[in-house]
Amino acid sequence: MLQFITLGDDPGASAAAREIDLRKKFHMQRTELAAKIGLSAPKAKVLRAHLGIDDDASCCHVFEFGAQKIPCFSDNALRRMKEALPDLDMSELWANRNG
Repeated sequence: MLQFITLGDDPGASAAAREIDLRKKFHMQRTELAAKIGLSAPKAKVLRAHLGIDDDASCCHVFEFGAQKIPCFSDNALRRMKEALPDLDMSELWANRNG
């Protein structure tokens, strides 16, 4: 992915370009993310849904390899989930989950 760093309000007047390796930024798969926050994969999925992690481009990226689609997560997702846990009742979220 190529990211343009702009000057002022005109995106066409980019001052520099740098390449971002998405595999380095989004380096955790679902099970690793769940393990790092100390939840089972299903409970971590409920927490991700509650926080909108999967819909946040700074937290989640879906890599496509042919027909395979693999969502991977960044350190932003890990931080947001860890920060939210102390203020949430996971038992209540789990009991009220959809599906």
